[in-house]
Amino acid sequence: RSSYAVKKFPLIEHLGKSVLQRAFLALHACKMAFVHCRPVLCIDGIFLTGKYRGQILTTIGVDGNNQVLPLAFAFVESENTDSWYWFLKLVKTEVVGMR
Repeated sequence: RSSYAVKKFPLIEHLGKSVLQRAFLALHACKMAFVHCRPVLCIDGIFLTGKYRGQILTTIGVDGNNQVLPLAFAFVESENTDSWYWFLKLVKTEVVGMR
């Protein structure tokens, strides 16, 4: 059984309905493994082009064997300063704060 951190599912009002704005997830096992990784984070974003639009923001670490370790990811409405700030603030508190 793996635990995970789910932080803030902000909702916005759109055409009279509540719409999910963002979602952040970080697996606990990966967060604990980051303690033993190099003190470097790699971040990236990718566009969603299917039925649902938006961005996926990711952050990864690299361990001593040069293996990639996924640390956290988020679904956001678009790649902008506000969504990156929100994501990186949560990465800082949920992932980097464990080091």
